[in-house]
Amino acid sequence: RLPEIEVFPNPFSTETIIKISAVDGTKHADIELKLYNMLGEEIAASYTRTKDAFVLHRGSLPAGLYFCRLQKKNEIIADTKIIIE
Repeated sequence: RLPEIEVFPNPFSTETIIKISAVDGTKHADIELKLYNMLGEEIAASYTRTKDAFVLHRGSLPAGLYFCRLQKKNEIIADTKIIIE
């Protein structure tokens, strides 16, 4: 079973919360957040982790469409699109 991702607000201007449902057999601490631009290049993202979510901080990222991927080691467990205004 794949986890569900809830992103709010989306689009966002300052920060957004990426909440993930429980992942069978995976501790949230073992999940990494990766952010990619439209070219598929990994972008250095500033975020903080809570018990069951990531708070993604815009920082100096320009407005646009990004792809957010959650993974455990090299296994992709979920992904979604994020829009920065």
